[in-house]
Amino acid sequence: MTLRETVLEGGSDDRPWLEIYADKIRDIAQNLAHRKRCVGLHLAYGADDETPAAKEAVRIFFLSLRDHLTAILARGLPSEIAEELATDALVRIEGATLMTAVFDESDAMERAIQAAILDATTASR
Repeated sequence: MTLRETVLEGGSDDRPWLEIYADKIRDIAQNLAHRKRCVGLHLAYGADDETPAAKEAVRIFFLSLRDHLTAILARGLPSEIAEELATDALVRIEGATLMTAVFDESDAMERAIQAAILDATTASR
């Protein structure tokens, strides 16, 4: 799975940043829930110092994904908070992907989506 497959890029988006963020979180989560796995996370567990190219590719994938979310959040929040919220959102979504893959449970993913959006909404006040 590539970053392009995970984050559907559109053109210029003039909507409020929180609306864009909520849509991106939903897009990423739905993509992972549909696949019932995250290949990047799977590779992360297998990549180590003996496979430096794979380790770096996985690192770049997740860093790019976090940076993409951070950039959206930074439109309305301080950069440090934006990065923290982006990181937390990815952790939640990846954890929920585990529940989807193992138990075919979609409730955890919906809670992860709602929690990520609520965190951003709360931080913006």
